[in-house]
Amino acid sequence: MKHDVLVTWDVRRAGEALAALARVGGLECDGVERAAGGGAAPAERRELDVFLRREGARQALDVESLECTWREVADAARFAAPCLVELPDGEGGLRLLALLGGRGRHLRVVEPSGRVRRVSTRAVVDAVRAGLDAVHGPRVEARLANAGLRGHRLRRAREEWLAQSLGAVPLFFGWVLRPRPGSPFLRQLRSSGALADLARSVATHGLAHVTFVAAWIALGRGALTGHFEPGWVLLWLLLLATLPLLGALESLWDGLFGLRAGTLLKRRLLHGVLAMEPDELRAEGAGRGLGRVLESEAVEHLAVASVTGVLLAAIELPVAFWALAAGPTGGRGAALLALWVVGSVAASAWVLRAQVRWTRGRLAATEDLIERIGGHRTRVAQQTSDRLHAGEDELLDRYLAAGAKLDRRVVLGNQLLSATWLIVGLAVLGSHLAAAGVGATAVAGGLGGLLLGVRALARVGATGGQVAGLVAAWDLVGPLFNAAAEPEAAGDPAAVPHPQRRDGGEPAECAPRTLLSVRGLGFGWPGRTRALFEDVDLELRQGDRVLLEGASGAGKSTLVGVLLGLRRPTSGVVLRPEGDRATVGAEGWRRGLSAAPQFHENHMFAASLAFNLLMGRRWPASDEDLREAEEVCTELGLGPLIESMPGGLQSQVGEGGWRLSHGERSRVFLARALLQQSDVVVLDESLGAMDPENQELAVACAARRAPALLVVAHP
Repeated sequence: MKHDVLVTWDVRRAGEALAALARVGGLECDGVERAAGGGAAPAERRELDVFLRREGARQALDVESLECTWREVADAARFAAPCLVELPDGEGGLRLLALLGGRGRHLRVVEPSGRVRRVSTRAVVDAVRAGLDAVHGPRVEARLANAGLRGHRLRRAREEWLAQSLGAVPLFFGWVLRPRPGSPFLRQLRSSGALADLARSVATHGLAHVTFVAAWIALGRGALTGHFEPGWVLLWLLLLATLPLLGALESLWDGLFGLRAGTLLKRRLLHGVLAMEPDELRAEGAGRGLGRVLESEAVEHLAVASVTGVLLAAIELPVAFWALAAGPTGGRGAALLALWVVGSVAASAWVLRAQVRWTRGRLAATEDLIERIGGHRTRVAQQTSDRLHAGEDELLDRYLAAGAKLDRRVVLGNQLLSATWLIVGLAVLGSHLAAAGVGATAVAGGLGGLLLGVRALARVGATGGQVAGLVAAWDLVGPLFNAAAEPEAAGDPAAVPHPQRRDGGEPAECAPRTLLSVRGLGFGWPGRTRALFEDVDLELRQGDRVLLEGASGAGKSTLVGVLLGLRRPTSGVVLRPEGDRATVGAEGWRRGLSAAPQFHENHMFAASLAFNLLMGRRWPASDEDLREAEEVCTELGLGPLIESMPGGLQSQVGEGGWRLSHGERSRVFLARALLQQSDVVVLDESLGAMDPENQELAVACAARRAPALLVVAHP
């Protein structure tokens, strides 16, 4: 079929393909000039990955490579778009398909001409799988042909056979385009389709309310006019039968909006955590950190619920006002509802103050609990028994009192208002029904308006409570959200590709000789008049092995943090061949420098040993990466450990996994730093947990593999 022909982009035009896909897919950011293309793209995948990340950074986009299994290719084609899909060109090279997305049997792609075209999902899936299918397909087809299968039965059997044998085999799919987490949040909602889902949910809700009012009017015409009208009653039944369907559709769109908006919010908050200064987070303590995590969950739920609630209330209230105004009560009923709405808003503000106090009390109790858990052994060993629980009862009493006060205000401020509205509304409606000349249709409409008013007031009260909770939680989560939006001081995240290396880790001869230059560097803690250190000069060249000694508290680790870009200097400059940190960008700076921090600053993740070794390099790891990781571990004396582990490098470590000694963990941390393939490797008191023999192995391995090595130690 004609639409199954895939029109792809030459890999050398990858920059143009990315720009076209961003433009058509609505990912362009206002105020960002569109990239001119950045020259011809490289044809090799690893270099192309760096190129695309750099081009994406120019347009304020995140470009992430995506791998999936053979079985997951169809889902990736439908849900990973917009995406540049890598396809073989049949001659050992690569082509790119600019996939815009789609659903079901058809997808949309952007052709080099700029035209958006529809193609079959099957054509895209087959093109991605072509490499593996070409190897295994003929053998499968031959066996199936011998079994007498032909036509569509042969194709289906072939598909099932390949799915069973190749289903878990990983494939490289392409590069997914996403707005950066720090870009305007409304833009992210729009590009993800969340706003479209919200619009559908609100429109469906409005239609359901109109249907509800129409059903009451039909009931009035059919049964309340003094004689029975079957046609109107049948219409009433049909309208009532439509309401569950509309409710299900509304729940579907509302759920999709919540899922997409919640995902974007979590992604932004995580980005905000990484963007904040480490010292600022460390100073808050573990208890407040846990509080941020707990409140982020509350913000995700309450933000989605509040937005939806405000929009739905904006529909329910006008419909209720209209129904009351058209009913027997006329403008009097509508004015009465307006008075109740004002009271409900005022009650929400009243609840807000209690909500803030209750949230602060809960966070204080959480912080106290975490601190007590962390220092429990010390307190049991050194504190008198009568002081172990000092202050706990007072803290809990304050928290419980704040909770009781909040509950009373919620009941009095929101639920009581809804209940009194129904009572007062029925009384007003009854007084008008006693008057002569009131039509049945008006009576039915008035009853419908009264019930809609009850629902609208309940919505206003619930939304007010959600907004109050959101405002209270925002005290902790807001700084993370705003930190993600702060600019990264220029620089391309992928502006510094790794230098080409020979076997053994030596950089290519074209690499610059001076790898790190420090001039007049100074640092002082905020609020202190005296600098921790100043006028520090340092130059690291290729092949240098430098030992930095100093007493405890002299600022050695702080200097390492400044060199790594984790702290901002108060004076001086740190330069690499490509420029300073502001020029290179945070991720580019980290590509060129790696470190094995002090033991308490490092972490072993609850994952495979391979992941813990290669997380700073690339994941999922290639066979080449795994071989090099095993070589480094062997050089560090970890070979017997890996042989003793049931799954080798794939064995689980960390909490719930294989327990490593302090010395083994220290060598894993060192291997992690060396495997990042950085120009400069820093060891910050990383050898203290090792015995002399392993210290000698570690120093020899680091000196052999690091282009430039800085070792920090005590005298």
